[in-house]
Amino acid sequence: MKNSNSNEIVTVVTYDDVGAQMKAILKENRGKAAVYRWINKVNGKEYVGSSVNLRRRLSTYFSHKYLSSNKFIISKALLKYGYAGFRLEIIEYCLPQNVIQREQYYINLLKPEYNILKVAGSMLGFKHSESTRERLSNLYTGRKISEQVREKMSESQKGRVHTLEAKAKMRISKIGLKLSEKHKANLRAAALGKKHDESTKLKISGSKGTAIIVHNIKTGEIQNFVSMREASRHFNISDHTIARYIKLGTIYKDKYKISKLA
Repeated sequence: MKNSNSNEIVTVVTYDDVGAQMKAILKENRGKAAVYRWINKVNGKEYVGSSVNLRRRLSTYFSHKYLSSNKFIISKALLKYGYAGFRLEIIEYCLPQNVIQREQYYINLLKPEYNILKVAGSMLGFKHSESTRERLSNLYTGRKISEQVREKMSESQKGRVHTLEAKAKMRISKIGLKLSEKHKANLRAAALGKKHDESTKLKISGSKGTAIIVHNIKTGEIQNFVSMREASRHFNISDHTIARYIKLGTIYKDKYKISKLA
């Protein structure tokens, strides 16, 4: 049985023809904070929500992509009954700092059936799938977060973003070695976004005995790689395989002579 308190609510604005009034809804609620509710005209079920940016929040309900990419009951109901099956009401405009408190008041009063969460502003008890979280993130931001940014965000959340030099020092300290002044300078240059030219890269790598030269004996082409790992990635083979061809002096794929930088 429907809560009798529903009929006692005096709303600020009511939109009976949601589909036809979409532009007006978004225009009239720009820059406003409020508590709103959706009412199903067919079965009387309700949903209560709030937002400090009402236009943006309401715009998500007019996105089929948004509605179909989450697990909210109200989203599924809007897809099932369509906008013609719902009435949208702005229950109360309020200050941004008060929206959660006022939303909670109406949730307690109306006990809306479509609200999965009974605590305003909380996601307790509701979990998105990993793919849904990514889709929703893209919907809101309009862009994808790169893996590099994700790693930086993760480090930031842990409260520790180390410089390249600091990271290297920590790794070296574990095995009892010390960084040379030249190595420290190279790390600092990398941290400042400086780039070495190819010859410098080869010299740096060569000082550690890892720079690789690959000579195509059929075309005469010569390729330089700053490390054995870079060479192995280029040819899609393991470091061990690269080392073996260098040691034996054999020709890889009948045309590549692989050797270390002299």
